Amino acid sequence: MKKKRIIHSALSLSLTAALCLSMAACGSSFEDNVAVLVRGNLNEIYLGQYDEDYMKLVNTTAEDCEANYLSGIEMEAEFFVNYFNIEYPTVELIEEIEELYKDIYSHSKFTVNEPSKLDEDTYAVKLQISPIDIVQLVDDNWDEGMAEFYDKYAESDTSTMTDEEYQAFDADWARAIIDMFYEQMPNLGYKEEQSIAIQITRGEDDVWTISDNDMVSIDELIIYYP
Repeated sequence: MKKKRIIHSALSLSLTAALCLSMAACGSSFEDNVAVLVRGNLNEIYLGQYDEDYMKLVNTTAEDCEANYLSGIEMEAEFFVNYFNIEYPTVELIEEIEELYKDIYSHSKFTVNEPSKLDEDTYAVKLQISPIDIVQLVDDNWDEGMAEFYDKYAESDTSTMTDEEYQAFDADWARAIIDMFYEQMPNLGYKEEQSIAIQITRGEDDVWTISDNDMVSIDELIIYYP
């Protein structure tokens, strides 16, 4: 029988790339705009929001911001498929998962505090993040939510299924999981608020960056995966 499996989220890579590009655009003027830049990047990546001040600061357009946001959503849908071991996702299913994650990410909750200057090339910024608990809710209600699926396939042996039968089995598995998310969305809340300190550093050519490790840490806190 299928099981959930945990893999590392690919979204972290896209986060780092987006931030590096934005910071590179700021050059030396970035020193007075650290909080605006960090907050703007997180709003762009998780909320799909980008105001004029942010876009002017990083010399970008709404179209480019939207593309970055949608790229992250696509990667999160891919992560979902792997996390729940969905083996034959259709285009329609991926699109549905992407819409689901837009809804989930719209509840992202974080606070960007004022930066503190450590030296001429480094700023520290403290963030408070409240991890979204939707995956925990699904996990807590797993047996009940998957009961119909397990009953349907109680006597089935996946090793003897034809390709067509197994793909139908896989589609039912995916459908049951996604339906559980829909059922739990009205109950969505947050785990205990977490604090994290990140550093923004200036490298060659006045390019300001956040480390890969810091971006992974942020991404892992936005949605809690048990």
